[in-house]
Amino acid sequence: MSIIDKIHECENNLAEAFNRRDIETLISLHTEDCWVLAPGQPLQRGTEAVRAAFEEPLGAGAKNCRFISEQVVESGDTAYHVGRFAFDIPDEASGETTVTGKYVDGYRLQRDGTCKIQTSSFSFDAE
Repeated sequence: MSIIDKIHECENNLAEAFNRRDIETLISLHTEDCWVLAPGQPLQRGTEAVRAAFEEPLGAGAKNCRFISEQVVESGDTAYHVGRFAFDIPDEASGETTVTGKYVDGYRLQRDGTCKIQTSSFSFDAE
């Protein structure tokens, strides 16, 4: 399996864990020293930064996460992945609103053969 295939597998696992509201699995798909560049937040690093990035949307009732991959560029045991995401959140006015955005994730191939996210930068689209 190529590193690109492993990145897509990680992405699928990320969406499935998000939709199950499984924060521990979401964290496990990132390196322990992962950089997190989240909108409106300072640059953060580590497991707690990853946890904080997911707790907010999950706490708001987010569900139905999906990813659209635009490009994966690999170089040895690292790669970056550019794409778009969407998820649904409850909305009192309309019942449900779809939130969309984009991301660039940096991946590193692990010794066990899996890929984990080492850097995650994302932003939301304008409403």
